[in-house]
Amino acid sequence: MEPSSIVEKGLIQAFSIQRGRMPWDPKQALVCGAGAVGLLAAIFLRLRDIEVSLVAKSDPGSPAFKVAKAVGATLLDADQHPVAGLAKELGHIDLTFEATGASSVALNAMAATGNNGVCCLSSVTAGMRTVTIDSDSLNLDMVLGNKLVFGTVNANRRHFEAAARMLGAAVRKWPGVLDQIVTRRVAVEQFADAFSRQPDDIKTVISFTGG
Repeated sequence: MEPSSIVEKGLIQAFSIQRGRMPWDPKQALVCGAGAVGLLAAIFLRLRDIEVSLVAKSDPGSPAFKVAKAVGATLLDADQHPVAGLAKELGHIDLTFEATGASSVALNAMAATGNNGVCCLSSVTAGMRTVTIDSDSLNLDMVLGNKLVFGTVNANRRHFEAAARMLGAAVRKWPGVLDQIVTRRVAVEQFADAFSRQPDDIKTVISFTGG
């Protein structure tokens, strides 16, 4: 259920806010990041019949690539397809869902969002990164493009319930796909191993067994 509820909360709010502003029927979405949050966002968007492109540092043989392909999303390698250039490459992007944890990507995701579009920020950045941006151009683009940017975090009960329905729909439509997002299971006795990231990790869980 986690982080599904946070993802679904962000998508519910994106639709609610946008449709309160204008008639809105999104056709194309960009998801930045192919971790558990990004892949769940891609799955939930595909369930809404929206075309999805994911951009992340991932190769064609990775588990993330296989999940994206299974649900009909396109996974682009970030080194070859930087977020800053995706608006020209993909065309009009109605909805951007950012889930990388990198502030520079979040800023580029705002700019990549098309006119009258919405950008949902779900990643939590940490540290003391400093980036230089063309703030005048970004501000002008946001205002004249009538764009919306908002953040999503802790969900409430109705978002948990909505996420459960979406997970159920995903299981029925693409059997086995959700299982591929959990790439490692670690016994509680070796819990420290869960924090040592492996190259193909998406989501690692700690298993509790016995009494």
